[in-house]
Amino acid sequence: MLNQYEQARDWGQTAQISNPNLPWPPIHAAALVRLGSKVEGKVVLDDFLLRHPKYEISDIGQRLGGADPRVAESRDRLISSLREIGMR
Repeated sequence: MLNQYEQARDWGQTAQISNPNLPWPPIHAAALVRLGSKVEGKVVLDDFLLRHPKYEISDIGQRLGGADPRVAESRDRLISSLREIGMR
């Protein structure tokens, strides 16, 4: 939410390693896209989707809800980044 993509990448990667079954949005995949590493982001997303095959973009709103404009803008940026690497 704060455009701190290195921190988001690290946090997301740590969360995945700690609990690979956690159905949290693949934030680190999106952070990698924002950092210019789309290929690596796609690998992370594909791995996430192998573990969570029913996870969809619409699920992100359930995890990252809120009407605050900053939250909505961050959520939209996350979704846009994930769509860039193939999430539907």
